[in-house]
Amino acid sequence: MILNLVIDHRFYRDADGVVFSPQNYNYGLFERRYLKVFEAVRVLGRVSEGPPPRPRGDLQTEGPGLSVVSLGDWTGAAAFLRLLPSVDRRLRAELEHGDATVVIAPGQLATLAARRLRAQGRPYGAEVIGDPAFSFEGGSGPPLVGRVLRWAWPRDLRRLVSGASAVAYVTGSTLQAKYPPPPGVFTTHYSSIDLPDEAFATEARTFAGLGGLGGLGGRPVRPVRLVTVAALAQPYKGVDTLISAVARCRAAGVDVVLTVVGEGRLRPALEAHARVEGVADVVAFAGQLPAGPAVRAALDEADVFVLASTTEGLPRVVIEAMARGLPCVATAVGGIPELLPPDALVRPGDPDALAARLTAVVGDPAWMAAASARNLAAARDYSASVLTPRRLALYHHLRAASSSPSGGHS
Repeated sequence: MILNLVIDHRFYRDADGVVFSPQNYNYGLFERRYLKVFEAVRVLGRVSEGPPPRPRGDLQTEGPGLSVVSLGDWTGAAAFLRLLPSVDRRLRAELEHGDATVVIAPGQLATLAARRLRAQGRPYGAEVIGDPAFSFEGGSGPPLVGRVLRWAWPRDLRRLVSGASAVAYVTGSTLQAKYPPPPGVFTTHYSSIDLPDEAFATEARTFAGLGGLGGLGGRPVRPVRLVTVAALAQPYKGVDTLISAVARCRAAGVDVVLTVVGEGRLRPALEAHARVEGVADVVAFAGQLPAGPAVRAALDEADVFVLASTTEGLPRVVIEAMARGLPCVATAVGGIPELLPPDALVRPGDPDALAARLTAVVGDPAWMAAASARNLAAARDYSASVLTPRRLALYHHLRAASSSPSGGHS
């Protein structure tokens, strides 16, 4: 059976025709998931035909049983609307070449595909990975467009979920409450993360002698090393807020430094923001690192993981940091409160609140040690051995529904 996987993610094709993704969508991910149940997978998404650098082998997407089909390329809602007629025609034609469909929602392509499949009475599965209501938070779009889409996109996601034959949520309860499935539909929940055994630290951490923790004679032994992992393509990751919080911490005498792991079009502006805040010498931009060991190494070098996003689903990076035994401080958005307790959360977009929380955290070694142990234990609920059976159950259910003449809700 052939699966069509509809996703708004942008892939890249180099001059040699190699399709790749710098953000975890490599062949291994699809092989471990969808190709365990379906004989072939066709990924329908955006493909940029520009001249990116030749990818590393671990980033290549296509392989045995897996192909990527380009529906075009665009950036932003306005550009998508201009291309909508041609994208819709291509998507409609490509959906006919598969036996089953999974849509990754929210997304413009997912909405189009679900609308088409509902009209034809064909079953589809939905993997809900975020809340579109907040997609334009943090200045990531024109205010008027943002207001319209914050109304329209949640409506579209509710319709998409209501017509699905099987639904998986990235959260345990948050998104389910806002976008509930219809009665009787198969549902489950799992993060999109892959956490093999080697992703977990062997033991929790202890802390002493850091910037605000007091070293020998009350003097700090070294600064507290903060780290964030975030794509720098959209403002909603809140890296500017985090940089401002670092400046406030240092102004208050708290010796912290920050490493930003990630790449994107906003990097020059964020580097300029660090200079304006007077912290360019203590904010290091590490660029994009390969998923897996390289990211884990960056996490292991840090003392505290921070995520200052204004919107999230259930962020993989927080779970990855928890699995390394890192204390975490993050904003109380999306499913993050399912991962971290209230004393590790702050409101989004508030550098003063974030700085105050970081100051309290790095001044309390007992809290940090307890957070390390708590996070390491909690992350085990997201190990591959726990999540893989849930994923495969959804795909098997969809396969059966797509093979059934009645096709759909059970």
